[in-house]
Amino acid sequence: MIPFIQKLWLSFILFFALCFSAYSQSFYTVADNSVIRRETITPTGLIRKTLSSCVSGALSISVFNNTMFITTYSGGLYKATITEDALINCTGIVTAGNANALTVSKSGKLYMASGTQLYSYDPAVGGGVTLVGTMPDASSGDLIFFRDDLYMAGNNGIYKINLTNPILSTREIPNNGQGFYGLVSVRDDNYKIHIYGLRLSSGTDLVELDLDKKLVLSSPYTLPYSVYDGASEIEVGGPPLIKIDKIDLIQECNYYNRGYIEVTSGPHTEVYTYTLNTGETNTTGLFNNLMPGTYKLTVTTTTGVPPVEEDLIIPDYSLTKPKTTYETNIPVCDLQGTVQLTIKGTSTTYSIKYGNEVYPANHVFKIFPDFYRFIILDQNNCIVDDINLNLTKVGPCSPVTFPNTFTPNGDGINDMFRPSQDSRASKYQLHIFNRYGALLFISKDLALGWDGMSQGKAMPTGTYYWMVTYVDINGKPDTQKGFVSILK
Repeated sequence: MIPFIQKLWLSFILFFALCFSAYSQSFYTVADNSVIRRETITPTGLIRKTLSSCVSGALSISVFNNTMFITTYSGGLYKATITEDALINCTGIVTAGNANALTVSKSGKLYMASGTQLYSYDPAVGGGVTLVGTMPDASSGDLIFFRDDLYMAGNNGIYKINLTNPILSTREIPNNGQGFYGLVSVRDDNYKIHIYGLRLSSGTDLVELDLDKKLVLSSPYTLPYSVYDGASEIEVGGPPLIKIDKIDLIQECNYYNRGYIEVTSGPHTEVYTYTLNTGETNTTGLFNNLMPGTYKLTVTTTTGVPPVEEDLIIPDYSLTKPKTTYETNIPVCDLQGTVQLTIKGTSTTYSIKYGNEVYPANHVFKIFPDFYRFIILDQNNCIVDDINLNLTKVGPCSPVTFPNTFTPNGDGINDMFRPSQDSRASKYQLHIFNRYGALLFISKDLALGWDGMSQGKAMPTGTYYWMVTYVDINGKPDTQKGFVSILK
């Protein structure tokens, strides 16, 4: 038995394959009653589906990606989004007059004909329609692009339109009683494009045309109703050009000093492949965790249209990181130390991630000698800095011990009474007394010892009393007492 997930995956592949095969040989028609249908060529004949529409009185149609453009008997030009069952989001965009023929180029520019007049309109620019020129024959109902040339079904035959000077357009296939009202292009599973003329009979015959050889071929299909216009995504003369709407370069949130590229493409039915010069490739247009630097993005399809290339720069985000300083109490011997970070930047609030926990920016970390990593987060919990500290302990760590003699004669040898300099302690206080109990000297620093002086006078040779209090390396309070002799 095939596991459920495998069955589901196989079903998805089969569904995708069937849909792709079907839609690759589909086109749209508008009948004399303005009903719009999707017609699909299959090995057993035509399959049709009526699409509900939010535009009434459809006269002529064209298709660009998932958008259908529609002229109406009332003189309007509309656009609508194509779905499986309907045309939705219909919007009037311009007055088109009495245009009974309509098509679209690879760039998305519309061409329409009214009688012998050829007009253009660019939805990306807006404004009104533009007169391109006068053609030698009137349109009988349709325009189409084939291999980047514009063709028209005219009253007297099929014409190749000269877009520079339409009056110089040439008739490629005479009418000879054919009476083509429309033109439609269909791509088969081998990517070959077939051009059909729509000829009225008891219904509508699809008559294949060879525009290269200027021949009328066979009529393999008949529609059971009168069709005045047809359209498909291939009517642009081949696959549409690659269209990139925008490219966003965004700082990564979960990685320090990394960025990601997000490509947003225009509506398209072909699969776009996105490739970076690093070799990374995908069909989503999303590239994560990229180091600062220059990248070349190439967008391609399998249809042979020119690729799109863009040079992109992921900036060095570390240049805008907050200024972080830190204050440490270095661990002494086996005692804990502390570290506290101070963060100054543009964010309203910062926090510090250490291990798996997040702490406020003013947190004091108790630490032992080790390697530490602190991650600075902004108010959105995004990483803006990554700080590494290597803290070593102060040592060696010896007990507090004192000598019993010293010779303060200025020879640089044993001139000072103080504890061993390997000693470690906190809250240290040393007191020196003479034999009568008078206080001669006080020190609160392990390194600062008695030089045998008191109130500016050198004390004579003899024995003196000392007492010291401190907290040892284990955190235990301690007191020591003893005698020290001055020798000279």
